[in-house]
Order: sequence, then C-alpha cells, then structure tokens
Amino acid sequence: MYVIVNDNILPLPSLGAGIHELVILAAAVTMAEGATVCIEEPEIHCHPELQKKFARYLLDSTDNQYLIATHSNAFLDMPEANTYRCWLDGSYNTRCELASSASEKHAVLIDLGYKPSDLLQANYVIWVEGPSDRVYVNRWLKAKAPEFVEGLHYTIMFYGGRLLSHLSYEGVSTEEQTVLNDFIHLAHLNRNACIIMDSDRTSPQEGLNETKQRIQTEFEKKQCFVWVTEGRMIENYLTESLLNEAIAGVHPRTTKKIGWARFGDLTKLDGKKTFDKVAVSRAIAGKEADFSKLDLNEKMDRLVQFIRLHNSA
Repeated sequence: MYVIVNDNILPLPSLGAGIHELVILAAAVTMAEGATVCIEEPEIHCHPELQKKFARYLLDSTDNQYLIATHSNAFLDMPEANTYRCWLDGSYNTRCELASSASEKHAVLIDLGYKPSDLLQANYVIWVEGPSDRVYVNRWLKAKAPEFVEGLHYTIMFYGGRLLSHLSYEGVSTEEQTVLNDFIHLAHLNRNACIIMDSDRTSPQEGLNETKQRIQTEFEKKQCFVWVTEGRMIENYLTESLLNEAIAGVHPRTTKKIGWARFGDLTKLDGKKTFDKVAVSRAIAGKEADFSKLDLNEKMDRLVQFIRLHNSA
C-alpha cells in the first residue's frame, strides 16, 4: 500500500505507526454505512493535527454515528459533536454526563489534566476597544466567512480605549523595563493576534497618538495584522441611513440625526449626548452587512485571510 503525503508517494511501511493506525481506521469507517462505530482512543501514536483531520473526515465524508472514547482535546474542538464526561463514582460505577456549557467543557479538560495555559485558546485573537466593536466585527465576519465559529476559529477580546497605554505585545528591553514593567503582555495570552484601533483623527493631516504608534509598531514587527480605522472610529464604517435608523429604534424620542463624515464623531447625537452604542450596534447587527464605506471591505478581507491562516491544518 502506498500513501500520498504532500505530493510524495511513499510505501506505508516507511511511515510511522500513527499513519498505519489512521489508515486502518479510515478504511474501516469508509466501508461502513449508516453504522454505529465505537472508537477507543484514536489519538494513540497520532499527531494532534492528524486527529483533527480524522475527526473532520468522519463528519464530512461518512454517514455513521460515532462514539469516541478519548483523552485528547483535539476532538473537543468540534462544535458539531456532543461531549460527555465519564468517570467512576464511589461505588466503582461508570457515570456519564453531557458537557454542554463552556464551564462544563472546561471541567472536562481539567479532569484530563490540561491547564488553561495549554488549552482553551481560540486559534486567533482579535483585540478591539469595546463591546460595540465586537458586535460590528462579528457581524462583518458572519457576512464574509459564515463558517467561522467565535470561540473556536477566533475570539474577540477588549482592551478598552484608555487601557491601551498599559498594554504591550510582548516583553521589552532592559532599558525600557522601568517604564513598561506594568504592561500586560498580549502575546502571553495568544501570539496569533490582531488589533483594531480607532484612529481618533479629526482631520486627514492628524497623525496617531504615541501610544497607538507604539502598539502598531510592536504588532507589525511580529507580522501581526494591525487595523487602524480609516475614519475617526469604527462607527465611521456605517452608512448614515443605517446608523440613524438604528438610533431611532433604540432612542425613539430623539429627533436628532447624525450626518456622516469621515472624521466626524458619530457617537454623539448633538455634539454632547452619546447614544447607547451597544444597543445601536446590536440593532445594526440584524441588518444586511454593508462594506461600501472607506476601506472596510479591504480590511475585512485581510482579517478573514489571517483567521484562515491560523486555522489551517
């Protein structure tokens, strides 16, 4: 028997035990149709990447029902599968319990001996300023790449506008340590990351502040995607009609209208009063995504590319 690996045809005996076992398993489940198949610890001798490919093959290319006993976290990353926690009680009876919530799945990983520092990270982290930014980015991602699952393919974290000055992508040199020693090192959470920042510019001639320039430099040095809004803030990617319609729905008593401008503050109704940004963002999330403003379409395409890159097998 021969196996094709990266366009190379190799005899099966030349490959490792994990490939041998995987070929046997794949052949067995392919020949079965509409069956209930029990598999015990398919991860033995099998690289985590191959485990995930095998699990995806089971879902996409066979029509059997599978009961898999495993100690590997690779099979827990499948949103289509149910996870059951099995253990011996005090009477030496085996008990099984569905782990449906995130906290219950976390408990399963702890039972298996994994640490949060080893697991429970999405494959890509998107840092945004606040909750309304998360709603917009999720909506745009859903329109661009509906196959993405938040919490698996990517997760969105908040840094908070004023907290940005206390963040750093990773460690600093000795001479800088006295100044930056209290910074939170984002790379310690996940090195596969991008950051989205409001430019906060009020005119085309105005530059980024010192903090945002530093963050941009640090991320780009590590080949990370940095998205600085082409307008003043993320709301400037919304059309005037869409924004005013959402504001009217959230604040029906207001008669104020917002006029779109690239560097206008689109979070203020009358130059002073700020509308409920999160409620308005949720109202807009229910509408069809519009990528016509500024460089939104280009930036979203790049973000999708980065997420796909860090989720590729």
